Amino acid sequence: MFQRQGKKAFKKDLKNIKALCKWLGHPEKKVPCIHIAGTNGKGSTAHVLAALLQGNGLRVGMYTSPHYKDFRERIKINANYIPKSYVKSFVKKWQLEGNTLGIQPSFFELTVAMAFLYFAQESVDYLVLETGLGGRLDSTNVVIPELSIITNISFDHTSFLGNTLKRIAKEKAGIIKKGIPVLIGEKQKEVIDVFRRTAETKNAILHLAGRNKIVQDSCKHLLDPFLEKNMNTALSAYKLLSRNNKSLKLDSSYVKTSLQSFKKKTAYLGRWQCLSKKPDVYVDSAHNEAGLKSLFAFIDTLSYKSLKIVFGMVNDKDPSKVYALLPKRAEYFIAKANIPRGKDAQLLAKELHALDYKGKSYSSVKRALSAAKRKADKNDLVLVVGSIFVVAEVL
Repeated sequence: MFQRQGKKAFKKDLKNIKALCKWLGHPEKKVPCIHIAGTNGKGSTAHVLAALLQGNGLRVGMYTSPHYKDFRERIKINANYIPKSYVKSFVKKWQLEGNTLGIQPSFFELTVAMAFLYFAQESVDYLVLETGLGGRLDSTNVVIPELSIITNISFDHTSFLGNTLKRIAKEKAGIIKKGIPVLIGEKQKEVIDVFRRTAETKNAILHLAGRNKIVQDSCKHLLDPFLEKNMNTALSAYKLLSRNNKSLKLDSSYVKTSLQSFKKKTAYLGRWQCLSKKPDVYVDSAHNEAGLKSLFAFIDTLSYKSLKIVFGMVNDKDPSKVYALLPKRAEYFIAKANIPRGKDAQLLAKELHALDYKGKSYSSVKRALSAAKRKADKNDLVLVVGSIFVVAEVL
């Protein structure tokens, strides 16, 4: 399982997922799909787009990863998780029949295959499908979607995707299919030509996400640091889909209501989520350079007395760029997420102390959070950040 173990669990081709899909009768071909890749914003874009589609009385499947607390978060229809009984029956089917395929699929490959089968059997109207890592070789990249979306490009998973933005963009551009339109969430001068060339080669029309005042108004209402870009991307995608589906509502009141209520409609977790007030305790899943830069820029606009950060990282990423973004004014409560990939808390604390950050390590994320809350004044801000797995332990 890549999320827990890292590189040794990563599969670099589509052989297994193709064999699984064939075994299951090609469910990936039976549902209209929107395929989303990108470094940051995939999850938010997927949830906002799903909410816009759901409001039309449609049953919308969504596949995202990783999960926070419940494996079934990855596979849901209109915010309802896949039933436990379905997961059990699929696993039993694999145990009884899978040995005939002659493959050893990963956790992610089996999960994607199960998701395809579930959504096909449930006859969802749309599937909003998020890539796991990259695009070209991601297990989700066996679909022929109605629309491909690439949110943005930043540095993450460089050991798999490349150490330049153009190399990473080339991997993400692998989801662009022949004749299928592609929407680019952010026009980044370093990589836009990669997408244009790929789209031209595939005879795919390339669109750029536009800005919308309804989105600006909705973001002010939600007080979320990341949503404006992702909402603009999701709304642009929705408008493109409406060209072929005239039943999709586009009036401003509908769009505004859908945007402002999307978190509840789609069981959205872990992104700038408030856990408690006085002191304000927030969690956020930002974990790479671009995500953390946006998060701390947003936090600079907030009013609070002092900032206390519960912080942890995985051990297989270059931390130097992340460290450079951490605010020196904060007090750090450092912990290791309870997974093999988690970075040792004492080592992390030592590295931060060497850079003049103040704080100490704790034996668990929950203990770190408890200590931060004990030391916090009612006007302080407590933030849990650094890794999705750190956030998951306090949700």
